[in-house]
Amino acid sequence: MPTDLPPEALLPGSAWEASTGPREESDGVGAWRLPEACTAGEPTTATTMRTVTQGDGAEEAPVGVQQVALFADADAAAAEADRLAAAVAACAEQVPDDASGGTTYVAEPVEVGAQGTGLATDYYGAAEGGGLDDALGTYLATTRRGTAVTLVALDGGESTVGVARETVTGNAQAAWELLCAYDSAGC
Repeated sequence: MPTDLPPEALLPGSAWEASTGPREESDGVGAWRLPEACTAGEPTTATTMRTVTQGDGAEEAPVGVQQVALFADADAAAAEADRLAAAVAACAEQVPDDASGGTTYVAEPVEVGAQGTGLATDYYGAAEGGGLDDALGTYLATTRRGTAVTLVALDGGESTVGVARETVTGNAQAAWELLCAYDSAGC
């Protein structure tokens, strides 16, 4: 298995059509980019990690985010994907309070790769009565392929959860396809 993350293993800037502005890349293991009220910390067993953001959030445009962490073997990657999924589930169990402005989180399975998990952020808790797709908010998805775990998200901006989910799950599928070199089955 490769032990590095070349630029071609990550989504290109064109994947984030709605995001304008600069592309920033950073190497090094860092915290997973979950919503501010949620925490997953760093993937402590990762051998390397790359984070890419696309856009500056100007004029309420969402910022595209992708993180990929590599692990020594598929078992370590699976354990981290489970830990990340547990953090997403814990986030969804939070009870909104006045400080959060009523923001609620909804965890759901994502049919991309292995161990796919999604997290919808409903900014105003408007979907409690149904209609999550039409609620103002964002979306992120995590998945695993072989020795790699990736997070794909739209962060901030003024979009509906449904539109954000469609963009993120499409990009998560594209990201999963780019990670075939880290899978023992190959490409």
